[in-house]
Amino acid sequence: MRDVTPEIWGFRQSLLATIGRNARAEAQRSRCALQIH
Repeated sequence: MRDVTPEIWGFRQSLLATIGRNARAEAQRSRCALQIH
């Protein structure tokens, strides 16, 4: 994986970070929904 450019690497990192944030927010939402019902 030495031929990966910093731009692609940075894009991948930000993409993974965004996915992680969305997953966390989704989990929090479902937890709140479970507590309400």
